Amino acid sequence: MTSKVTALYSRVSTDIQRDKGLSVPRQKEWLEQEVARKNLTRAEHFVDNGYSAASINRPAFSQLLARIADGSVGTVVVYKFDRVARNVRDLLDFVDLLSKHDVSFISLSENLDTTSPTGRLMLTILGSLAEWERSITVERVKDAMYHKADRGDFCGGQPPYGYDVKDKGLVINGAEAKVVRAMYTKFEEIRTLRGLTHWMNKKAYTTKRGQTWAATTVRRVLTSPPYMGYYTYGKRAGGSKVYLPKDKWTVRKGDFTPIITEEQYERVQALVKQRRYIKQHRSGEFYLLSGLMRCTECGGSLCGQCTSKQNGKSFSYYRCHNHISKGPNVCLGVSINKQNLEKVVLEKIQQYANLHFDEHDAEKVLERLKQDKPAEELKGVERNLNKMLGKQKKLLELFEDGAISKDLLVERMDNIAKDLEKLQTLRERLILDVNPKARDKRVTLLRRVKDLKGAFLKLTPRTQREILTELVKVIHVSTKDDIDIELYEL
Repeated sequence: MTSKVTALYSRVSTDIQRDKGLSVPRQKEWLEQEVARKNLTRAEHFVDNGYSAASINRPAFSQLLARIADGSVGTVVVYKFDRVARNVRDLLDFVDLLSKHDVSFISLSENLDTTSPTGRLMLTILGSLAEWERSITVERVKDAMYHKADRGDFCGGQPPYGYDVKDKGLVINGAEAKVVRAMYTKFEEIRTLRGLTHWMNKKAYTTKRGQTWAATTVRRVLTSPPYMGYYTYGKRAGGSKVYLPKDKWTVRKGDFTPIITEEQYERVQALVKQRRYIKQHRSGEFYLLSGLMRCTECGGSLCGQCTSKQNGKSFSYYRCHNHISKGPNVCLGVSINKQNLEKVVLEKIQQYANLHFDEHDAEKVLERLKQDKPAEELKGVERNLNKMLGKQKKLLELFEDGAISKDLLVERMDNIAKDLEKLQTLRERLILDVNPKARDKRVTLLRRVKDLKGAFLKLTPRTQREILTELVKVIHVSTKDDIDIELYEL
């Protein structure tokens, strides 16, 4: 019987100062020394370079969890337990997983070994203390920031469109401020967010990051107090992406120049509120492929839309969301009949299942799970991610040394952020390809489709969707109705 792997897990976050002295090479060296001391075998490194422990959604950590679950790991070794998690719940979940699969856990700094009851108790206590310390720090920072906001001071962060940051305060960006004034004036004229968004993109105006405008971004500019000279703080709770009601915000008059008068700002707020009551007609129809499609013209998603004719008949389509929301200057627009597209996709899945299980029995299909093509591609993506993170670090060092300006730093960091977002999206998709449980499930689903024969096409749409979301990566649709269906690897 093959011996199990000794997993050596290392991590550094994107906060370079906090992790100074805990570089990945140093952690690797310490872990390898521990392996040698304890005569552990088959050591294998799992490295997350540039990921915070605040979330467990890290590529190498996800692979480690999958390897533990499939029984191939015997021992996990880390330099310090906060390399794994910074909150007790995540840490305990990890320890429970190790216990369930009879995996030992060694932490060098704390001298912990979870094979003993004492080790498990100490790990829980230390985890509780770490979470308590982190919570206290967060509360202190939060209190200080609210005090600063209450004085009407700038609290940091990305400056609103129309402003730049200078000497820890907001100063007007002339070119952007001109666009903001035009937006407010135009909105008072046409009174629709979508119409204003289309107008913005037709004029080729771009956001601070050089992107086309979306209705949500336009609305944010029209409803943000800084444009009439007020600072805001506490718009979102605890790092959440969801905005709190405006009466929960801290809004104070700031010592900076407004772009819009308070009178015009209030007029626009009244118009924006009126738009809330105008709701788009919904057909109540179930759109089987929502979230699975992309427009080949612009890369935007396709969404379901129903149109009604004067004779009372209605027709359902999948249309490019960028064309609808941003206008024809962003995308000419893909529009394809809902019924026809769904039929093509379902028949494609049926044919794919028939082909696999007519030519290969289940054992041969499962044997393909051992192929390393997705795993090799994932390694390449992670190498590129590490290169991008290295570029970020180098840029920060150049800025600290005075070799580049702040404007150049922001510009280059924005470009790197775009590349990182693309690579991270690809990495998440490849992790699904590599995960043995996910791949086993896909084989099982395909076998089910094959056994159902033609009955698969007659299943309820919701059942069909459950199957499609497991098998289909993305469906590309062009303005010429060309359809390309990309499936997950088996």
